Amino acid sequence: MNSIHRKFALNKFVIMPALFLMTILFMQADTYAQNTRGYYPEDWVSYTNMRYVRSIASGFNNIYFGTTEGIMVYDIDFRQWLDPMTESDGLPDQNIRLLAVEPDDSRVYVNTPSGIFMYETVFKEWSRANVFPSHLVDDNMSLISNFQKYIPPTGYHAMSPNIIQDEELRDYPVVSAARGQNGDIWLGTWGLGAGRIESYGIEIDLFEYGLFSSSIYTMLRRGETFYFGGRNEFGSENALTVWQSKEDTWKYYESRYNDRFVSDKINDIEDTEKYIFMATDFGLVRMNHDGSGFKSYYQPNSFATDLILSLEQDDNDLFIGTDNGLYVLDIKGDSIQFMGGQMLATAAIFDMLAYKDDLWIGSDYGTVRYDSRTNRFYRYSTAGGVLLGITFDVEADTRDGLWFATEDAIVWMSDQFVEQERFYNEAALDGYNPNRLLVTERYLWVATDYGVYRYDRMKHYWKHFTTEDGLIDNLVYDLVLDGDYLWMATSRGVTRYYWNNPIRGEDI
Repeated sequence: MNSIHRKFALNKFVIMPALFLMTILFMQADTYAQNTRGYYPEDWVSYTNMRYVRSIASGFNNIYFGTTEGIMVYDIDFRQWLDPMTESDGLPDQNIRLLAVEPDDSRVYVNTPSGIFMYETVFKEWSRANVFPSHLVDDNMSLISNFQKYIPPTGYHAMSPNIIQDEELRDYPVVSAARGQNGDIWLGTWGLGAGRIESYGIEIDLFEYGLFSSSIYTMLRRGETFYFGGRNEFGSENALTVWQSKEDTWKYYESRYNDRFVSDKINDIEDTEKYIFMATDFGLVRMNHDGSGFKSYYQPNSFATDLILSLEQDDNDLFIGTDNGLYVLDIKGDSIQFMGGQMLATAAIFDMLAYKDDLWIGSDYGTVRYDSRTNRFYRYSTAGGVLLGITFDVEADTRDGLWFATEDAIVWMSDQFVEQERFYNEAALDGYNPNRLLVTERYLWVATDYGVYRYDRMKHYWKHFTTEDGLIDNLVYDLVLDGDYLWMATSRGVTRYYWNNPIRGEDI
């Protein structure tokens, strides 16, 4: 027995009871952390537009920012953002009017249009409160009484009274201020999110955090970088949001101040070796991976229409689906051609998939295959005729064949185009149309207008996820898998679901 083994043998009688006690305490903590819905706090996390701050509260460990769409939480010691608080983790109303926190961070209080609520940080649960503790409110605008002396980042100016102006001459009022435990002054702005003035300093740090606009229609994951695109249906503000997940940094790209970025109302995003391409309401947009350069393609020079709906890369070709036919871009040659074909000349192309030697197309003319060897289009009427209906999505199976999401059913066809499975929307999806499919070895995930449905391919049963579970909204447009996490794009933000949490187990 060597010295390491002897040391372990002598200490194991001390270590093992301690580990046993720690295990018991950990299990008790997890029991408390599991909420009434059976989920843990990390299971459902949503990101929204948190640029409009109304109130700030300073605790011992954290700074809390109450916004129009949830609460941002900043860890003072580790100098990093924690998961935001939204309706996904039980916040009854994320439109925060006023915020307060106990000095030891044990309770967080919010005043909302729906009432007053309290969050117990130990039990990680929200409950209704009778009285808002006004004596705990930290907002103190006198901390920045001489605001013009402070220096914001390059491209911004500090104006009187308490306004930050950007280089486009847009004004962002500073509406709240609070001092942290370390002496830093924290700022809440109306449109720029959170800011910080370090203790005894004069420079303002601005933090871009969360989505620029909450209505997200499409997502792209490229390694540790996420791209979120969509449209703000109720206002003029919109932008592409890019999130570097490892560094937890957010960046926004607005089209209205970039002549080369024709539109940020984005319907699809496609990654290629050198560029990111975006299908927008007013043309095709090309962006360098680092965001340094843009180019736009639009009518009359490139297309006979403005509305670009879908994109699909196949080697050097980028296929472009519009509301009025199919086009192809030679990426290296930077030239666009109409693909022709009477069958799809006026069709709306909702999705495409390059699979083996073919291009499969989902359109309002049904499911269509383009054979690149013969340069011909073929329409399919198999699977009980459901492929003749509007086809919203086409996805490759992990084993063999393709999945099609249509207005009537979801169908799995083998490579020999033999039907493997068929699920009618009326029965499997409660009558809702499938917006997007995501296929894994074990599960089929389906985004719909009323939540996300999951089919267990091994046990052969469906499960339905809605806002009752933790979705930020039931209208779900897109799905992206990130290991043990599933990202869902909705009309009110993006939700990250820890679907493979080993503590919770497979199902609730």
